[in-house]
Amino acid sequence: MGLRLNDRYQLNTMLARGGMGEVWDAHDERMDRPVVVKLLRLPDARAKSDRNDRTEPERRFLDEVRATAALKHDHVIIVHDSGEHVLHGHRMLFLVLERADEGDLAKAFAEPGRLPWYDVASWARQVAEALAAAHEAGIVHRDVKPANVLRTGSGVAKLADFGIAKLLDDLARAGRSVPGVPIGTPSYMSPEQARGEEDVDHRSDLYSLGCLLYEGLSGRLPFRGAPLEVLRQHKEEQPPSLAALVPDLPPMVADLVMSLLARQPGHRPQSAAEVALVLGTAIAAGTAPRRNPGRVERPGRAAPRPDTGPGPNPGPVPTRGPGPGSPPVHPAGPARVPLMLTAGPARARLMLTAGPARVRPMLTAAPSPDAEPRSCVGRPGGPRTVQ
Repeated sequence: MGLRLNDRYQLNTMLARGGMGEVWDAHDERMDRPVVVKLLRLPDARAKSDRNDRTEPERRFLDEVRATAALKHDHVIIVHDSGEHVLHGHRMLFLVLERADEGDLAKAFAEPGRLPWYDVASWARQVAEALAAAHEAGIVHRDVKPANVLRTGSGVAKLADFGIAKLLDDLARAGRSVPGVPIGTPSYMSPEQARGEEDVDHRSDLYSLGCLLYEGLSGRLPFRGAPLEVLRQHKEEQPPSLAALVPDLPPMVADLVMSLLARQPGHRPQSAAEVALVLGTAIAAGTAPRRNPGRVERPGRAAPRPDTGPGPNPGPVPTRGPGPGSPPVHPAGPARVPLMLTAGPARARLMLTAGPARVRPMLTAAPSPDAEPRSCVGRPGGPRTVQ
């Protein structure tokens, strides 16, 4: 029969195992549905008979799980159940989640060839909408990365694992795990996380979303190397220009990504809703996504392209124009979201200006070519992590 959890969940196949937990493909016998169960092994293996005896990090984690479950957002993974269970003599916190059949974005990013930019932008827009809802509720994710963005059979992107990075960080600060590299995934950590700051806010999630976008659009991470070296680069360096790596990428998207990767939180976009709006505008003004898009070539890899077949690497892929087999190109105009471009000698940065009927993006010149990329204009501040 295998393992049973809480006299309800049949654990069938272990999908992954880490230092502090396991992920299982499971079946909810009461509701007769497939689910995913995440087990987090706590450092204290003793079973506690009194729920009031939980540590403060554990209580905060379960509170945040309940707050996330209450979001009921289309792009947040559904949390069916949570609690505590003793398995093989070890005390575990468990989460029961909906199952997404198409895997995560890490799997999509690992496939050969470069993904169409509008697919990556569409996934990131959905993640930004999920973050906007979470931030409005006072929840900071702290571990936005491709492996935590799941795709359903209908192609919808859903953000998962709210609260887990915060729990592990709290346990480490309480001396209940081995100290070392800050808790999180180094390749996607914000500079403030890399510095070990405790009270990071929602703009840390936006930096991590910028890392996800950079990787999906260019085929490489913003910074590469050993974990400690990557953390140093997050704190001290700017990544290579995305526009130079992907010449056919719409400037609006390239500039947005680089502004998300600003080292100073105040120089980034100030809200996830703002990021979602810019990405949605770029998709509407450029190439519309197809239901089952083909992949195009990623620089440095030899991969067949739909219009040429197998062959050597021809270099950067030009923007496709309209034609048989190509997705439609929508020009900007009064019938759609208007675009305004102001030319200047310096690199462009994104600004949003509110009009009487709608919000429209405007590109203006930054004051200096050496200046750090600044953000889309927005009000400073915003929700912070609930303590």
